[in-house]
Amino acid sequence: MKNRLFKGVPIKRDGFTLIELMLVILIIGLVSAIAIPTYMGFQSRSRQAEAKANLGGIFICEQASYTEHETYSEDLKAVGFALAGEAKHYGFSVSNAFSSVSSGVWIGHYGKNGPPSGSTFFVKREPYANNTSFRAIAVGNVDKDATLDSWSIDNRGTLANEDNDIEN
Repeated sequence: MKNRLFKGVPIKRDGFTLIELMLVILIIGLVSAIAIPTYMGFQSRSRQAEAKANLGGIFICEQASYTEHETYSEDLKAVGFALAGEAKHYGFSVSNAFSSVSSGVWIGHYGKNGPPSGSTFFVKREPYANNTSFRAIAVGNVDKDATLDSWSIDNRGTLANEDNDIEN
């Protein structure tokens, strides 16, 4: 038997019920709650690729300069290192003289005046360059919180994540 409101007029059931709409919203909310933190982690790890790639470039430039001059240099511009584009998340240095930063010592997102203002800047192993070895660092903020991410590379090509800013 067909549902009829009046004799001879069938009831039309177009659209969704409130319960059906609430279930769809609940499912979308649950999927978002799972997907967004995972996406943010992937995004932060991809930002760390900037540090790794540019530290690799510093390593190559320092090794080439050492071959020619038999010393490593604190001045990144003097060894031929320049960013291909604009650094988006990291600054790069081979010198620990952040209070008196010269034009070639600090290159990257934070300009030539050292690490970001207002942030506490400590690295576990200080950057340096001398006649026999060097250590370059990259410092940045990949997940927009108060802590900084830092990477280092040395004259042996050892790449290390000193402070991991990505929350596990």
